[in-house]
Amino acid sequence: MSESVRKMLRAKLVVLGRDNSGKTALCVRFITRRFIGEYEHKREVTYRCQKIVDKEAIELEILDTVNKECVGPAASSLESSIKWGDGFLIIYSVTDRSSFEAVSRLKRLIDHVKQTLGIPTVIVANKCDMENGRVVRTDEGQALASDLRSVCFALTDNSTAISDSMK
Repeated sequence: MSESVRKMLRAKLVVLGRDNSGKTALCVRFITRRFIGEYEHKREVTYRCQKIVDKEAIELEILDTVNKECVGPAASSLESSIKWGDGFLIIYSVTDRSSFEAVSRLKRLIDHVKQTLGIPTVIVANKCDMENGRVVRTDEGQALASDLRSVCFALTDNSTAISDSMK
């Protein structure tokens, strides 16, 4: 098939994490390259964009989820979001230990819902520029990502887009 006729690759990414971990800020920064610090985020939003990855054009649909716990009625909505996705970003804030502790539960739920291991998952330590408020060390995040067999561990702050930190 010639390059001009080749279909564009498509991927559906789901962004998961606790409230105030920086999920929406990272999504907007990735798509627009602008950082906006404050959001009122009450519902899920799906962003669409095209990016070049390894010299291939790819159409991305990015589902920015609201905080959902892995139990109770919200769990079925979270499971639906996970079923929809091809890959996952699990975001935690280095200034919030409970957001870090939620990462393992979210990854286990992804593995359970997808019923397979090896689903593309990136663990993202966010707000790394806030050293004075840091409660989660970088080595803790790296160890967790390794234990959970994540594809990648990335560090981000308000000046770094997720795509920059994963190069």
